Amino acid sequence: MNILVMGVAGTGKSTIASGLAERLGAVFLEADDFHPESNRAKMASGVPLTDADREPWIEALCDAIRAHTPGGGGVSHPPQKAGGRGSGTRPPPDGGG
Repeated sequence: MNILVMGVAGTGKSTIASGLAERLGAVFLEADDFHPESNRAKMASGVPLTDADREPWIEALCDAIRAHTPGGGGVSHPPQKAGGRGSGTRPPPDGGG
């Protein structure tokens, strides 16, 4: 089981996800830790990320979820806009979800 905690900035996603992971004895992954340096620089400068900027981040996050949480875990993740950026919700290659 994987738990994905989503919400806007400053709502306590990391606090909730890390607490869940601790209580479950599982791994906690902070989604922001998987941004490439180019994304971090843009965000630090106040430049919004594009969908193209987010793609490698989402891929890295999905890879980490599959690699580090085979028994389940918690992840904090910002919300994705409706109708776009659906790649973060696709199931792993084995068809699980």
